Amino acid sequence: AERRASGKGRTKSKKRRAELGLHVLLVDDEEVNRDVGQVYLDRLGCTFTCLEDGDEVCPTLNAEPEKFDLVMMDVMMKRMNGDAACRELRRSGHTLPVLAVTGDTQSHRLAQLAEDGFNE
Repeated sequence: AERRASGKGRTKSKKRRAELGLHVLLVDDEEVNRDVGQVYLDRLGCTFTCLEDGDEVCPTLNAEPEKFDLVMMDVMMKRMNGDAACRELRRSGHTLPVLAVTGDTQSHRLAQLAEDGFNE
C-alpha cells in the first residue's frame, strides 16, 4: 500500500510489520549494531534480549533454555568472540539456530564458522 505525501508529489510506502513471533538473543559488543538489530527485529515482529559479549551467551541460555528461538551473534567481540561462544554453546548441548553477524565473506572463513557451529 502506498500513499501520496502531502503536496510533494512523492510516494512513501507504508512500513508493513511482520509477525514472526520469535524471541531472539542478539549479541554484539557495538551498541550501534545492537540498536540497528533491534529496529529490524521489531519490524519483523520479534522480541529480543541483547547481550554485549560472547561470554554472556551460555549463562543466559543455561538460565532460560526454552526462552529463545534464535541467536544472532557478532563474530568479533572484545572478551569472547562469537566463534568461541558458538563452540561453547554446541559443547553445552544447545541446538537452537545461531546466525553469524559478520562482514567477512571469504569462503574459508565462512566454512570455519560452520565448523564452529553457526547455522548461517
